[in-house]
Amino acid sequence: MTPPPFLRLNKKMSDKEKKDLQISWSNIFRSRDTIHKRYNSIWKVPVLRKRLELVKSLMNDGARVLDVGAGDSEWGRRLQRFFANVTFKTVDVDPDLKPDYRSMHEVQNGFNLIISWEVIEHLNLDEGEELIKECARVLCPGANLVISTPNIFNPSCYLMDSTHRTPYSYEELGGLCLRAGLEVQEIYRTYNASKLKFFLKRTFLAPLHRLMGMDYTKSIIVVAKKGA
Repeated sequence: MTPPPFLRLNKKMSDKEKKDLQISWSNIFRSRDTIHKRYNSIWKVPVLRKRLELVKSLMNDGARVLDVGAGDSEWGRRLQRFFANVTFKTVDVDPDLKPDYRSMHEVQNGFNLIISWEVIEHLNLDEGEELIKECARVLCPGANLVISTPNIFNPSCYLMDSTHRTPYSYEELGGLCLRAGLEVQEIYRTYNASKLKFFLKRTFLAPLHRLMGMDYTKSIIVVAKKGA
């Protein structure tokens, strides 16, 4: 298996590294079942309007934050408006950008928070699992990973991008975090809209979506903590 860009190494993979990337389906199913027992349907997952408020609640001034798949570093600018002393580092493979790191394997320092918005679905399953393991590796003890993916119960959110490779349910994404040795703190559905539109969706359209086995929210966010 060739490591994806986020995990690229400058050497051939060792036998141990290849073994570490092998998928244990029984472990995946057990981890997924653990999450399912906590949220036995997508409609049991709480809805979050604003990602920013969640992220702010998980950090303090002086924190070291890593954004995996940072794009133009918009989140760094947003967070620095609230936390003047935050250290914000980025990982991205876009050749037109200038991130701090091109690969997770380049990252060595510990971070108090890692965010990754809609990146993992661009990788296949074993690559996605390795990405989460790499995030766990560079988290400080007691620190959080906040990772999101399109909500597959709202199919257009996943299907609208032809570069998406792996759809994740909330159970699967939470299960991968458990397999990486992280503790899942919370899982959210996200719908960023005005208060009025949010109210109308939840009050009038959500029951119809539920009847159809679909959801109106756009993304799934998992908050997972590294043990102390």
